[in-house]
Amino acid sequence: MERERKFLVLHPPAGFRKKPNRRIEQGYLTITSKGRGGTEQVRVRREYGRFILNAKRGTGASRHEAESPLPAAAGKILWPLTEGFRLQKTRYRIPFRRHVIELDVYHGSLARLMTAEVEFSSMKALRAFKPPAWFDRELTDLNGWSNSDLAAKGRPDKKRHRRF
Repeated sequence: MERERKFLVLHPPAGFRKKPNRRIEQGYLTITSKGRGGTEQVRVRREYGRFILNAKRGTGASRHEAESPLPAAAGKILWPLTEGFRLQKTRYRIPFRRHVIELDVYHGSLARLMTAEVEFSSMKALRAFKPPAWFDRELTDLNGWSNSDLAAKGRPDKKRHRRF
């Protein structure tokens, strides 16, 4: 189980670019909406010339997830099938209390978008989490803000998701 909360970031902490980071490309092979049951997605992630196959099912903060390394030959065959359903980002790892914040800075058509994700070992820890002041609006349960939606549809309309 993946237990995670996601937030919009408008003003990241000073010095975040000095934190450990990695460049990530994600391409989606399938994205299926199951209505109230959430979504099913299968993606290929490309990092440092390596490929990882990932599948998720569910919605919101808690979803089933499975992932496995892909041989380079299989990754190279599958990657072209993700055309039109990709995103690129740099992920920074920022320690915060007992957690690690993964700050994603997007590139390409999603440039200037930044989100933060925090994973938890239990639902109790997820609910108890108090985000740092530099987090903006929580995106966890909002339509259009999952990475699969961002890859397939782009950034949601700003007017629709404007901060109150």
